[in-house]
Amino acid sequence: MDNQDKMLAEDIIADMQECTSKYLSTKKEIHAKMLEISVNEGLEMFESLMESFDEDDEDIKEIYRLNMLVPIQLSELILLRKQSKEEK
Repeated sequence: MDNQDKMLAEDIIADMQECTSKYLSTKKEIHAKMLEISVNEGLEMFESLMESFDEDDEDIKEIYRLNMLVPIQLSELILLRKQSKEEK
């Protein structure tokens, strides 16, 4: 994995975390949508970069996964809540 890919990955993860923080502090629908978009972008990025990870990059890959965990989980919880409201 080269430095440009690392910088891109870290920027996207930082964006995901910022969107998570923003949503948690405001609970506004617009921030939920921003979180959803950033999570989708992060997952796409991670998928595309999977091939460029070397064996030496296993620690970095795990760190990226851990840093993406909360935004992804929060995004899924928002989707589940939205679906349960639509079912009622």
